[in-house]
Amino acid sequence: MMDYRTLIRLLAIGCVIAALVGVLLLSGTKQEWRVTDEGLLEYPPCTPDYETTPLETTDEYTLNEVRFTSRGMQIAGLLRMPQVPQGNGILGVVLLPGATVTKEGEQGLATYLCSLGYASITLDQRNLGVIDMQGDLQIFLNGEEPTEHKMVHDARAAAEVLRNQPEIDPERIVYVGGSNGARFAIIAYNYAIKLHIE
Repeated sequence: MMDYRTLIRLLAIGCVIAALVGVLLLSGTKQEWRVTDEGLLEYPPCTPDYETTPLETTDEYTLNEVRFTSRGMQIAGLLRMPQVPQGNGILGVVLLPGATVTKEGEQGLATYLCSLGYASITLDQRNLGVIDMQGDLQIFLNGEEPTEHKMVHDARAAAEVLRNQPEIDPERIVYVGGSNGARFAIIAYNYAIKLHIE
């Protein structure tokens, strides 16, 4: 029978081996996001592939459904573009609704912005109607990418879709959000400013 000290030593050696194997396995994986020491979320540049489907065309605007992939999920949006003369680089707005508001439910604001001459892309949130802060915190503490971070990436990807529209001035993209969407708008905008400074 094994004595108590030998058992403790074997357990300690096993823990050290498990930790080393974990470090080796984790160092081989590439994490594409991080939170800086200053608490800022960082992602590499993104240029999503996207598809548009025409929904409506009038004398004042065109409305298209947009689909793109962001952080492993298909994201749906509505792209509203005012009818303006060619060559007028218009301002683009990434419109981020609150937690229980759909992209369709935010079209009143999108229509108003369009009447002012602004284009917009409005997204559905990944966690439409549900905010699980504790669950996201646990995901983050486990070293995985939380849904809230992915939603910031979705906003950044939507901005890139706008930048790819020939009518849009790529230097004039803003983020606007209500309630939960405002959090993502602030974070995405801060990230956009940081990219322009560097």
